[in-house]
Amino acid sequence: MIREVCHAIGEIGEAEVQSYIYTQQEADTQRNFLVNWLRKGSMERWDMTRKIDSESPATAKGPANTLAFDGHLFSSLARHGSALIGEIKTVKQSGWAAMNRVDPFAFLYEYNTMPYSQIIAQGRNLEISTVVKDNQQLTRVSLRHPQFDWRGFVLFFDQDRRLLERQLIRYEESLPRIIQTHTFSDYTEHQDSSGETIWFPHKAVWHYYMGSLPDGTLVENTTDIVTIKEISFNVDIPDEQFTIEFPPGTKIWDGVNNLGWIDSIAERAQDDGLAGLIEAASRRTNAARQPANTDDQVIPASDVPRPLAAESPPTPITRRWPFYALLLTLAVFAVTTATWLLRKKPAQGRGVSR
Repeated sequence: MIREVCHAIGEIGEAEVQSYIYTQQEADTQRNFLVNWLRKGSMERWDMTRKIDSESPATAKGPANTLAFDGHLFSSLARHGSALIGEIKTVKQSGWAAMNRVDPFAFLYEYNTMPYSQIIAQGRNLEISTVVKDNQQLTRVSLRHPQFDWRGFVLFFDQDRRLLERQLIRYEESLPRIIQTHTFSDYTEHQDSSGETIWFPHKAVWHYYMGSLPDGTLVENTTDIVTIKEISFNVDIPDEQFTIEFPPGTKIWDGVNNLGWIDSIAERAQDDGLAGLIEAASRRTNAARQPANTDDQVIPASDVPRPLAAESPPTPITRRWPFYALLLTLAVFAVTTATWLLRKKPAQGRGVSR
């Protein structure tokens, strides 16, 4: 099926076909992670440890990858064997603001930095209906994105107004095509420090579709399975947690000051005996955090002015929309990619066991 779709979209080379396929070994060793995730306002941090390493702590040397956004700059640290590779980039260079990451905040609260509550309030072609799906009576909400004409959403809520499924729709020449389906389950009750009750799903499955067959059958090539191990809401997280401290020996790509590959600042200061180096580097970094190019500035979606004309009268859905103002979030979750193989019969997903 994957090969058939590749031919339909013009990707006929074997290398192009293979790029859509993961082996079971790759899924087990390279795409199966335990993630420690932090979120505070627009700041975010991922510490990703391969599951195979987390099960053998004696051989693990720390997270395989760390991603961090401090509200101004993006940074990352990756381990490649014994080598440490880091990078520092602006928002525009990294594409951070354009990513719809598979993290707990993207479950229910926002799409590409825009809150779903805002998408519903300002979205176009809004339709709300009652449907029966999987033997359940659900509320179906469909709409077009308020800013991106090519993006649409179909949302399914249960009778408790909990989101069970979200379809991402791409409009191509006015014809809608499902490109992703997200399902949510295992809703669990959480009490925050204010006494508010937050119901949050502890399992999410992201289905990615590369295309469809002539009969309309969707062909899925990747599945991400996210299981929440532990999550806390509205807890205190120091801002320093969203800055990566690069260990000595790290080779860093500096995309902010256009310095290219450099050694870690601490190592250069020690080797060169320059007491003012770290202070000077800090001044450069702080200056870089005040970008002259407005494209690189980050404005929290909640602070973006919204025209009053875009507001619509509240409906039962918008009045009780199940989105909460999460300012501080700490989560530990597992991300697993399922394996998809070429078959003559309809492809079947095989989840990686944890």
